[in-house]
Amino acid sequence: MPSPSPRRPFASLLSGELAALRDAWADPPPASAALPVAVTCVLGMAISFAGWATRSAISATSFTVLGVACKLATVAINLLVWDHHASGVAQLAILLCIFGSVLYQQSAQADSDAARERLKNASTIS
Repeated sequence: MPSPSPRRPFASLLSGELAALRDAWADPPPASAALPVAVTCVLGMAISFAGWATRSAISATSFTVLGVACKLATVAINLLVWDHHASGVAQLAILLCIFGSVLYQQSAQADSDAARERLKNASTIS
């Protein structure tokens, strides 16, 4: 993982983010906003822990299939719930990306199987 750039704080100062932060603290959100934010944080943590628990309970392949199914369900729910959703071309692009990610996972598995076969053959030759 790359380390954070030391230029980032300077870039935020030059872009005016510090002034925006000062303005935000000068006019804080109402106290009624604290409950939805807290609930969102708790739910986000719960989703994260559920993901780790699921990852340890099922195989990697099953976890990948579950992830793809969740992505497809999210797209379907978006189409059913909101009036302003992506165009037909954008939806096809999303499905193409999801399909491509599934193919990439299968390709990575094939590479792993090929590497395992090479190791097995190398050990029988020695």
